[in-house]
Formats: sequence, C-alpha cells, structure tokens
Amino acid sequence: MLLISSRHRRFCHLLGVVIAATIAGAGIPRSHALTMEASAQLALRNNLELKAAYYEVEKARGRLLQAGLLPNPSLELAGETDRAFKNEGERKFALAVSQAFPITGRLKHARTVGRVEVALAIAEIRNRERLLIGDVQRMFIQVLAGSEQIAARRELLETTNALVTLSRQRFEAAQVSQVDVNLANIETQKLQQEIRLLEADREANLLALKQKLGLAPQTPLSIEGSLRGVAGSLGAPVDPRRAYSLRPDLRAVELAAERARAEARLASSVAWGDPTVSFGFDQNRRSDVPIGLVTDRSLGLKLSIPLPAFNQNQGKIYEQQSAERLAVGQLSAQRLGVQTEIAVAGERAARIGAALETYERSLLPLISQNTAVLQQGYREGKADFTQILQSQNQRATLRIAAVDLARDRALALVDLQTATASNRLLAPELLRLRRPAIQAQTKR
Repeated sequence: MLLISSRHRRFCHLLGVVIAATIAGAGIPRSHALTMEASAQLALRNNLELKAAYYEVEKARGRLLQAGLLPNPSLELAGETDRAFKNEGERKFALAVSQAFPITGRLKHARTVGRVEVALAIAEIRNRERLLIGDVQRMFIQVLAGSEQIAARRELLETTNALVTLSRQRFEAAQVSQVDVNLANIETQKLQQEIRLLEADREANLLALKQKLGLAPQTPLSIEGSLRGVAGSLGAPVDPRRAYSLRPDLRAVELAAERARAEARLASSVAWGDPTVSFGFDQNRRSDVPIGLVTDRSLGLKLSIPLPAFNQNQGKIYEQQSAERLAVGQLSAQRLGVQTEIAVAGERAARIGAALETYERSLLPLISQNTAVLQQGYREGKADFTQILQSQNQRATLRIAAVDLARDRALALVDLQTATASNRLLAPELLRLRRPAIQAQTKR
C-alpha cells in the first residue's frame, strides 16, 4: 500500500484548490472601468485588426532579409561511356561549379528597396494606430454622451414625478382638473420611453466600442469621465504646419515615392544580367592505338556575360519613374487635404465651443431660474399647470441640446487631434512591433 506523507497531502490539497479556483475564474470575464486614454491604450494592445496588420511589417522584414542575397551556386555533372557500343573502356566525366556575381550594384539597390518597404509598412501601421485611436475616442464620447443624455432625462423624470404627485394632491383637493393630472402622466411615460431608447443606443455604442477594444460582447465594461473632462483632456493641438511631419499617412506617400526611385535604380541595374563564373574539372579516358587507354585531365574556367542588346529593362524603369511622379502628385493633393481637414475641425470646435458657452452661461441658468419660480408658484396655487409644464420642457430641451453640443465639441476636438496626429500615444517609440530577432537579422 502506497503511503503519502501529510506534507504531500497538504500540497496536493492546496494544488487542487488553486486549480479549481483557476477553472472557476476562467469563465468570469474581467470588469474594465476605463478612461478615454486608457481605452485607446487598450485598443492599441488588443485590437484584433491591428494585431493582424503587424504581420505586414513582418512580411516586409522578410523581403528585406531575402533582398541582396547572392544567388545559389550551380553544380553541374556530366558523364559519357561507350559501353553500349564498342565497349573499349572509354569514359568521360565532367564536373563544374557556376556562380553568378552581380557587378552593377543590384544587391545594394535591392536592399535599399527592402529597407524602404519596411519603413513604409511601419508608417502604414502607425497610420492605422492614428485612425484607431480616433475611432475609439469617438465611440467613447458617444457612450459618454448617451450616459449624460440619460442622466438629464432621469433628472427631468424625477421633477415630473414630483409634479404628478403634487397634481394628484391638488386634484383630490379639487384645485386642478383631471386634464392636468393626465398631462403630467403623459409627460412621465414619454420620458420613460425616451430613456429606454437612449439606453438601447448606448448599449449598441458600447458593444461597438468593445469590438474596437478587442473585448468579447459579454465582457463587463464601464467608462469613466464626463464630456467636459474629455474635452479638457484632448488639449491644444499642435501647429498645423508641424502636422505634415507627424502624419504617418503623409510619410507613407513620401516613402512610396522613395520606393519608386529605389525600384527605378534597381531596374536600371538589372538591365545588365549577372555575369556567371564557372570552374570545371574534366577527365577523359580514351582509347589510343597502339598505346591503349589514355586518361586526360584538365581544369577549366569560364566567364559568361549577358549582353543587354534588346532588353534593357526600359519598360520597368519607365513604370517606376511614372510611379514616382504619381506619388509626388498624390503627396501634394494629400497635403492640401490634411490642411483642409485641420481647418474644418478647428473651426467646428471653436464655433461649437462658443455656442456651448452661451448655453451654459446664460440660457440654462435663466431657464432653471424660471422653472424654479413657476414650480414654487404652482405649489402655492399662483401658476398655471401648462406654464410649468412648458417651462420644464424648455429646460429639458436646452439641457439636452447642451449635452449634444458638448458631445459635438468633443468629437470636433478628437477630429482635430486626429488630423494633426498630436496624440501622445502615437510617439514612435510606442510602436509595438514584434519579432525583434528578424529586425536584428535585417540590419546590415
């Protein structure tokens, strides 16, 4: 019978508890409470489309690793015999090794093309990151705006419920008619329906945000912050002129032109084919009358140089020169587009901010004061029910409009930050590229 010590039993028991807890906890999704910046950081780490796009960089690194390698040498073997004929013992054997040697800088130009392609792939990844951050911020703001819209209507619903209770009390005291009570009930039910619709929209926006964050739909997620705080965190954008050096999509177009130039130089170098050097050994065993069988051995060296008589790769050269001119033209057009994008976003943010300030400093305090006076008058029987209901509706409309303006201003600021590529998460050192071993191998 196998005996187990008490220490081993305690260890096995503890191990079983840990495994059971791990299995039980595996099915429980972690809860996330995120700020807008934390959500952008999570998206950069977790977004599935971005993770897949990183392999474009690895593909480019693989091409760089392959570029500039010498072609493999060729081994040639040949043999002859007269066994099928006179069978006099005559034999012939030949061995040769051939190697092509580029002498026109083709390998150098191929490595240059490979390095430009790696830089281009990185620029495209950084542009994906820029757009992903903007998308996540917009979705975050939409969810946050939904929460504030719901909060505004719930505040109004609480006020309306108090009005319903007061109307019923006054109806029982024969101070108001049944119409007033019914109007208050209708307003309450309307607000409840609006809240349900807003909650459905907010849940849809939250699911879209989870997808961008790389989270499963059932993962609990809560967000932190306010529209005012989000707008303040976006900060002042950089100088639009500096945005030209920060926009990775502009850098990608510049690299496309540089790649076309490198491809043209490579095509020019390929116009002359690679010379081939062959080193051979021949052994010939022949019959020489009256001596008999004689064996001759020799070493040979052969140089083969292709002549560009007809094909000088002129079509490929012309194609790459046209590609360079195309990229230069696209760069000019894209610079103008970026300039317009920045101007539109900046103007929109400024105008919406001015309108929001008008709402917050004058309209909302004025309507709140007016509503409070009417509510007090209604409790004292000095105000008409229709007036207080109208005033409450005006206050709700202005409050909702203010939330919409705060959302639109935050979205405009996100657009401006995206257009200027000024988000600090876009710093080059934060670009997460995998497989450093390949990167080390491609450094020449």
